[in-house]
Amino acid sequence: MKRLQSAIVPIADVSKTEKKEMFDLYFRYFENVTLDIFLDHISHKSHVIILTDQRSHTIKGFCTCMVIKLNLAGENILGVFTGDTIIEKSHWGEQELVRAFTYYCGQIAALHKQEAIYWLLISKGYKTYRFLPVFTKKFYPNHSNIFPDSLKQIRNALASHLYPEEFDPNTDLITFKNKIGNLRLGVGDINEIRLQDPDIEFFAKKNPEHMLGVELACLAKLCSSNLKSIAKTYFEKGLASGKGHE
Repeated sequence: MKRLQSAIVPIADVSKTEKKEMFDLYFRYFENVTLDIFLDHISHKSHVIILTDQRSHTIKGFCTCMVIKLNLAGENILGVFTGDTIIEKSHWGEQELVRAFTYYCGQIAALHKQEAIYWLLISKGYKTYRFLPVFTKKFYPNHSNIFPDSLKQIRNALASHLYPEEFDPNTDLITFKNKIGNLRLGVGDINEIRLQDPDIEFFAKKNPEHMLGVELACLAKLCSSNLKSIAKTYFEKGLASGKGHE
């Protein structure tokens, strides 16, 4: 049964009360972060997908996002960036965030039909990384395919635009000089059973300091042919809507 509902809200329109509620949720799962650091961090994003419980109307999850426009070697590149992402444990497994995010991406694609659109996802936890193999056909970096140079250049340009001093293109990692939160023990731990999943095993090897807040910078093309399951369905619904958020 669907229990969550979603709304895509400009950061500027999120109330102080809602931001505090978002922080309280974030702080239950992440440490080494203060309210001031959290507020400053999300202020650099343009929108947030807020997930609320349909009965209590309390915030049960969120994902910050923004659109990045770059020109790379004469080609206009559009990146949809997802940053801080958390869903309360009691709602793990629900797909409302995927529905909302891919619908949002479809709306953006409707406004930029002449440009290629890419998803820049950064992950300091295996659960976030697994959005990629579950909902996209091709994504990078991964355990089974070499990262094509053309796509790596796009990922590098997007990640460097956001984190020019922290992103290392040689390792694919973003190491923050000033910590903005890392997963608490018991939240995103990777045990021997989870390591049997090749995607999780790859993430653990590629980002060995993820529990310290280090992020893995990933890329996937946002188009119907590269999306799977409900991600494809809602991307196409957003594309058909003709409306968008930027």
